[in-house]
Amino acid sequence: MFDIPEGKCPFKAGDWLIIRTNDNKAKALHCRITETYFYPTIKVAEPIVPTISQLTFQAAALPSKKIPTPAPASRVEDVFKQATFYMYDQNFDSLSVAHKREAIFALLDLLPSINDMRKYLQRKKQSTLTSWVDRLSPAALGVLRWIIASNRACIMQVQDPDTPGFKTQERLCGMSGWTQFRFAMGAPDKERRFVQAVRDTSNRLSLKHDTLFAWHGSPLHNWHSIIREGLHFKDTAHGRAYGHGVYHSLDLNTSLGYSSMYGGATGGGWAMSNIHVSQALALNEIVNAPQEFVSKSPHLVVAQLDWIQTRYLFVQTRNPDYTQPSAPNNTSKEIMPINPVPQDSSYTPRGVSGSLVIPRSAIPSHRGQGSRTADPSAKRRKTANGTTFADPIELDAEDDGASVATLEEDRSIFDEDTPMIQPGTLHTGIITPTPSKGKGKATTGFLSKLIGSKSSTPPLSQPPTDYLPGKLDYSLLQMLAQPAWATPSATRRLMQDFKAVIAIQHQTPLHELGWHIDEEKLENMYQWIVELHSFDSTLPLAQDMKKRGITSVVLEMRFGKDYPMSPPFVRVVKPRFLGFQQGGGGHVTAGGALCMELLTNNGWSAVSTIESVLLQVRMAMSSLDPKPARLENHSREDYGVGEAVEAYIRACNVHGWTVPDGFREMALGGAAPRYI
Repeated sequence: MFDIPEGKCPFKAGDWLIIRTNDNKAKALHCRITETYFYPTIKVAEPIVPTISQLTFQAAALPSKKIPTPAPASRVEDVFKQATFYMYDQNFDSLSVAHKREAIFALLDLLPSINDMRKYLQRKKQSTLTSWVDRLSPAALGVLRWIIASNRACIMQVQDPDTPGFKTQERLCGMSGWTQFRFAMGAPDKERRFVQAVRDTSNRLSLKHDTLFAWHGSPLHNWHSIIREGLHFKDTAHGRAYGHGVYHSLDLNTSLGYSSMYGGATGGGWAMSNIHVSQALALNEIVNAPQEFVSKSPHLVVAQLDWIQTRYLFVQTRNPDYTQPSAPNNTSKEIMPINPVPQDSSYTPRGVSGSLVIPRSAIPSHRGQGSRTADPSAKRRKTANGTTFADPIELDAEDDGASVATLEEDRSIFDEDTPMIQPGTLHTGIITPTPSKGKGKATTGFLSKLIGSKSSTPPLSQPPTDYLPGKLDYSLLQMLAQPAWATPSATRRLMQDFKAVIAIQHQTPLHELGWHIDEEKLENMYQWIVELHSFDSTLPLAQDMKKRGITSVVLEMRFGKDYPMSPPFVRVVKPRFLGFQQGGGGHVTAGGALCMELLTNNGWSAVSTIESVLLQVRMAMSSLDPKPARLENHSREDYGVGEAVEAYIRACNVHGWTVPDGFREMALGGAAPRYI
């Protein structure tokens, strides 16, 4: 509540404030404004308290394995307190360098933990973190987005031996007590350049072992730039007594000395971290030509950056849940790789418990040639775009699902009876097609290029129906934005289904088909507008439409990321039907959703076609049992999406049908409704 009610309210819903009470100015409350209608009283969402102020965060010594825990919440007193406030209204670019650092630090402190973000995304099946508006401010979300987008490293944790489904072929032996991660940095061409350097050097020097492995240690704060820029030696951090290059060591303890510099082993870090990293070092694969290094003793100093490729990241944590058993008592628990990488006996790295034993999985599959013996148990390999098995950018068969490259089976969807598509017009991956801006009428839309223009089919002369395609005003309809949660599999299936229904539409007379889709107006593959028309003139619905001058029933179909495993959401947009309570029928609910088991998890089948869905919806509307469908007598606005969603859920609850996971977020366009 503000004590200066005069004048216009300086806030609007969605703004963020920082509030500090006069009795505890050290504690900042970050709040999102949800309502300003009753200014000078405003309503805010649950305050976010910076993590540092909640935790007595002191870095614990490694043996203690203690993690800071939140202080117990004190009882909230329902009293008025004097306070000051600050708005989120500063332009970041206008701040000084020192203030920019403080701002970024403060925003990092406001981010929820990774586990909390994961739980939110699992709970909101088809939402993104952008929809978590009361927890993540736009400024904090921008920092988080930059952190993820600027990262050029792929880091995947290697399973513990005690983990169900443990893969023995991934875990390196000789580093008990450390959490292991598979570690790759840079774009695919970095790996290609490395492989080429290995082959060239191996052929030139006739190497028996074409690579060696060595440690690289660096303080924690350096890893921020390493995972974004890769290893380089532009800056001098620890002196260069042995020349210019990237420093490596075969001895773990030497690299540990560098990784713990400047308090690396006892520093604080991000308070919301789940693992609380205290030390980190990398195990790199290097071209085995020490005589060509800048120095080979006492350190390996490599100036050729293309000769270095990261393979493993080892992390020491203060979280016992992430820490592996320490040597020497538990070294027996380490499982030796079945097919280890042969190493040069003169350059074998040493770990916690002796020489490292490195699994062959540390080396990409394309490296199984040359001096190394191919793994007989290796799975069948497969590459994208017709590359050979020697190509460095090779995909394991088990990882093909993660690739969104358009393979031959994907292209076959568009090949049958489809005009030649010009290069650059077909997009794959999670981005749905958008219309071309060309001026030719027959090729105005992307999808017209995909399935052929309407001009390819001669028009029927005077069809026996009063429906005329192209009369619907799309500007009056609520169109969805391109969904951020789209998936390659759903997009490909929707493209295939769309091609099929348009082919049927071109081949079937208008009055016989009874439905129509304007392919030139479809801009979002996850939202289709369908018009049902040419109903039997003896039906009460057709007679009501005739009296009102209405020629079609406009339907909307919305598809989720799990399609075709989950059904589409089908609703009537207009006109309004009489509800069941008012004597209506046709399986149309009071909110406009279709009351059909077919469109729920109970009745849906992944092999169902859109043509069959439209046919059954049309038959349901034409049904006279238990009552025929009728239109409302009084003119009202179109059905809203929100009322259709609620009506669908009510119908499912009444009949005992299962609502698909993430239905509300999908039906509402990717975000749950916000009540302010």
